[in-house]
Amino acid sequence: MAISVRPLLFKPHCLNGLSDKLLVSHYENNYGGALPRLNAIEAKLQTLDWSSAPVFEINGTKREELIAAMQREPPVLLDVCLTDDLDRRSDMLEGAALQNPDTIDRWAQTLPRDRPIAVYCIYGFQVSGNTVAELRRRGHNARSLKGGIAAWHAIGGRTVPLDRGGYDR
Repeated sequence: MAISVRPLLFKPHCLNGLSDKLLVSHYENNYGGALPRLNAIEAKLQTLDWSSAPVFEINGTKREELIAAMQREPPVLLDVCLTDDLDRRSDMLEGAALQNPDTIDRWAQTLPRDRPIAVYCIYGFQVSGNTVAELRRRGHNARSLKGGIAAWHAIGGRTVPLDRGGYDR
C-alpha cells in the first residue's frame, strides 16, 4: 500500500516567528522527499523473510519501518515513560502498553519471547534505549522506535489518548 502525502494542517504564513518559506520548503522537500523512500521500505518489507534476515537488516526499527511492519506482523508495543514525564504526556500509539521503566523487574517477564517488541519513549533516547538494552539482556527481541512518539507525531502517525490504567509508579 503506497503512502501518500498528507496536507499541512496550518497556514505557514500565519505562524509568528517562523519563516513560511522555510516551513513550505521543509514540507515539500524533506517530507515530500521522504515518501518515495518510505514506499521503497514498504516494498522491501513485503519481501523480507523475518525469520532468516540478517540482524543488521531488521535491527533498529525506524519509525517509517514500524508503520509498515505493523500492517504485517504487529509487534508488542511498549510506551516507556518516567514518572516525572507522565504529566507531559497526552497520547500513545494504539495498542501500546504504558510501562514505567523503573519497574521493569515487575513487568518484563510477562512479555512474549516469540514476537518482536517495539519500545518507544517521548524522544527515543535514554529511556527507550536503556529499556531495549535491558530487554535484550533478558532474551527479548526488542528494538527502539527512533525519535520516539515525537517523531511519530512528526510523520502524522495515529495515536490514541494516553491510558494510565496499568502504569506502575
